[in-house]
Amino acid sequence: MSKEITIEIEYVKAHIKHKEEFIIFIVPNRFTVDYPAYFTKVVQVIGLTEKFQDAKTKEDIAAIEKQLVGLGLVDLLEDKYNLVKSVLIANDYEFDRDWWDSRVSPRDIDQFITKCVQKDENPETKKKVLALMGQKQDWITDGLLGHLTSTGGR
Repeated sequence: MSKEITIEIEYVKAHIKHKEEFIIFIVPNRFTVDYPAYFTKVVQVIGLTEKFQDAKTKEDIAAIEKQLVGLGLVDLLEDKYNLVKSVLIANDYEFDRDWWDSRVSPRDIDQFITKCVQKDENPETKKKVLALMGQKQDWITDGLLGHLTSTGGR
């Protein structure tokens, strides 16, 4: 059996900070199958977000937004939750969508997924992969979510 890891998620409830710990013994096969498709979609969204920042006309912006919708941008959040859910269920935790939706920041969810990806990685390749993943997830969390907030989710 592979090593176990502990992932801590900090959250606020009634203006008081709390911490939830998840001890992860196994990252299920379903996660390892689904993660590459999720990550590929993230990279595509990042590319479109970069194009959006360089857009010069309303037509360019509309075309990019159409491509974002075509990628299933709304589904990206569902894909993210499905990754978390698969890990939690495999480790005998319940997945409470409302708790993750209302208590956990997008960045913390990204970090949860990243820690699951790194759990059994080869330490020699881990550094390069983590650097790339960190950059990509920061773009999603900061750039894309900022855009969605400013445009009302379009």
